[in-house]
Amino acid sequence: MKLSAADTKRFLRDPKTDAAGFLVYGPDPLLVTYGRDRIIRSLLESDSNAAFERVSAEQVGNNRDFLATMIKSQGFFAQRRVVCIDGAGEGMVQAVSQALELRGDEDGWLLLTAGQLRPASKLRKLFESSACAAALPIYDASYSPNEVREALAVAGLRQVNHEAMNDLIALGRNFAPPLFAQTVEKLSLYKMGDETPVMPEEVRECAPADEEIQLDELLAQVTAQRTENIPLSLRQVIGQGESPVTILILTQRRFRSLLMVASDPDGPVAGIRRLRPPVFGARQKQMIQSASRWGVRGARSALRHLVHTDRLVRSAGRVPAFAMTEGVLMRLSLMQLK
Repeated sequence: MKLSAADTKRFLRDPKTDAAGFLVYGPDPLLVTYGRDRIIRSLLESDSNAAFERVSAEQVGNNRDFLATMIKSQGFFAQRRVVCIDGAGEGMVQAVSQALELRGDEDGWLLLTAGQLRPASKLRKLFESSACAAALPIYDASYSPNEVREALAVAGLRQVNHEAMNDLIALGRNFAPPLFAQTVEKLSLYKMGDETPVMPEEVRECAPADEEIQLDELLAQVTAQRTENIPLSLRQVIGQGESPVTILILTQRRFRSLLMVASDPDGPVAGIRRLRPPVFGARQKQMIQSASRWGVRGARSALRHLVHTDRLVRSAGRVPAFAMTEGVLMRLSLMQLK
């Protein structure tokens, strides 16, 4: 089943569980992870006995029967499995095809994630042409103004001051979807039993500003190569509940932005104006300085280190995720750039 990017946005607001398999793909790892987690939560909620199991692409290998066995097997308490594979590739098309073909109504589900896939991708074509599986391209999970109003209505927030609504629309456009959903939920609890309209100061009270500031500060320390400040900033961010994987994904996103700005043929100032979501104020000046510092070669080298560490941290084996994350950030801060 082929879904458009707009259909995917609607699907992820309320994922359906009647498909046998799901392929979530797109250029932004954070958004792909968000889509994957939304589907996992929906599947686990649909069956209280369901169990989640992560499988690496290496485990699948050339074994055509591996995935079919995984989704058909059940635990001691007749548990159906949500079998998840991050970083899926073309080499597992036959195994995935066989698993979907043999899967019965009472069997588990298959959930794959991937980066950007071309229209000619065999994996993408398999899910798009399947009657029992869905291909979900995720390029932009931000909320449109109408979607912001729908989310507020669902949360019982039907009276909103005009300025507060503008603030919420801006948050929906620029915040990661989990952060915006968290803001709406906090606002709903904050206004419980209060019949007065939502005001701008109440939106600011409920927005997760402190967490954003701490995380942005960590990324600023890394790109500015302030080595001595990184360990403390990292521990503050980890202490607020951010996982090493999320930190690695966001750091990759920051360096991809730096690469876009640094490689713009019209210069960094023109490059930063083309960034989406846009960057304003002091952050704009800071990013231009960072792009000039790192340059194209430095930003690409940083991304190679980050991608390699991200794959190791997400691997099926036991690894010291926090130590590896700290290690790669320190390595970036000590790189010789020019």
